[in-house]
Amino acid sequence: MPDINISSSNISGPEKYRKALEEVFESSGFTDIVVRVPHQSRKAPIHEEGKLHIFCWSQTGEGVRGDANFKLPVCGVSDSSRICTDSPYDPLPQYPLISSPEGTPLAQVVEGDNIYFLYDATHYSSDESVEVFKYVLEEALQYLVVHEPSSPEEIFVKMCSQYEESHKSTLEADILSLQRIIRDYENGLINYHRRLMTKNATLKGLQTTANEQYLEMLKVIADHPMTEKVTVKNEYVVVTTKNIYIENVLIGVFEITLTANGPTCINITNKKGDTHHPHVRDSICWGNLSSAVSLYIAERQYDVVYDILITLLQSYNDGDAYVNISLWGTLNSETSAIIDEDDEEEYYEAEE
Repeated sequence: MPDINISSSNISGPEKYRKALEEVFESSGFTDIVVRVPHQSRKAPIHEEGKLHIFCWSQTGEGVRGDANFKLPVCGVSDSSRICTDSPYDPLPQYPLISSPEGTPLAQVVEGDNIYFLYDATHYSSDESVEVFKYVLEEALQYLVVHEPSSPEEIFVKMCSQYEESHKSTLEADILSLQRIIRDYENGLINYHRRLMTKNATLKGLQTTANEQYLEMLKVIADHPMTEKVTVKNEYVVVTTKNIYIENVLIGVFEITLTANGPTCINITNKKGDTHHPHVRDSICWGNLSSAVSLYIAERQYDVVYDILITLLQSYNDGDAYVNISLWGTLNSETSAIIDEDDEEEYYEAEE
């Protein structure tokens, strides 16, 4: 009989659940069974010789709940009857699911010796609730693996790779979460899209060297359609752009310096007084992208910062500009000409 440790302060009716565990796992080969309730954070699976770890989240994940009327058809427990502030767990596609006979996902077996309950199994202790709990345990038996004692070499490798595996699992879970957000808000949440790109790049970077990453970053900057020339000076990346236009208004050629302290942006052909651009003087007006840009700078994601800055330089918002765009020119709608108010020279864009 395995030694059973249940978090009695967080689980209603622990003795009923203990009895179900004893009946199912009496001859399973596990020496210890630990039932715990994670609070506020997602938990990575725990692997210990002869031990089975069971995680019971106190709130159902979005991927299982679906809507406010979600009920467990096996026992009739209303998941929406209890609102908890703890972070839920949503199932991951690479692990086997255990579902009710009606098809409702109830739990997931993670890496052979961890069971993650997907619904609130902590606040109910009715006979029906315990029967659902026992049903999940019985169905999980086919996927469970008792970990045998490891050799010293296996223990060494496991200790060395534990952080990397945990970090990888966290990144994969974050990527899935961000993909759901983008599907819901893809027309307005560019910040989440940038975060997803960063997470994907970080995950890919686990298999590449730092030198390869930075060389690839320089190539991305050099291949950008608005890049004229790239120069590397120590830890600085200096980029000379092609002519920047806002719609048909010529703003000028910019020299952008990318550093660990943030980019600088200088108009080297068409500066107006102390103003390089309607949104750039001594500093760059990032608007609501300021927090995201600070993150990319801290992570040396210069290619992302450069792409965002080019987009800003090609944009104009009269509401938060330092100066009006008319300093650079006025669009003549009849001739498609730009009339520069300083020297009255005209630039004509070819008609399509």
